Amino acid sequence: MALAESDAANNYVNFSNDNWLLSVDQWCVIEGLPTNFSSHYVMMSSYFDQEVSVLSIWDHGAPTNQQYAMAMLYSMNTSDPTATSAEAADLVQEYNNIKAECGLTDSQINTFNISQLTAPSSSQLPGGCK
Repeated sequence: MALAESDAANNYVNFSNDNWLLSVDQWCVIEGLPTNFSSHYVMMSSYFDQEVSVLSIWDHGAPTNQQYAMAMLYSMNTSDPTATSAEAADLVQEYNNIKAECGLTDSQINTFNISQLTAPSSSQLPGGCK
């Protein structure tokens, strides 16, 4: 069952207040995109650009596209412990491809992540997510 459908079944329907990812989940279901959010590879290789676009629309384009990309890349280069070494290598390669396409360095991403994870609560995404 798609995460968005599961969330709706649990009455998490106020997507602007309950959790920002619920909006992304719902959008993916509506657009018929893959719903396996446990697969970072699928997210990066199939609809990463759409996710960045959703954040931009949701946030009215306040940050830059690079900032949206860095937000979406957070921990995306990590794989499940059961992943094969080939799967883990594919994941890291896709992550590096996106970094290159977006003109991002590890240093930029690290600095962005640290600043966002330590942001005051008034600057954090709604729904208790960091």
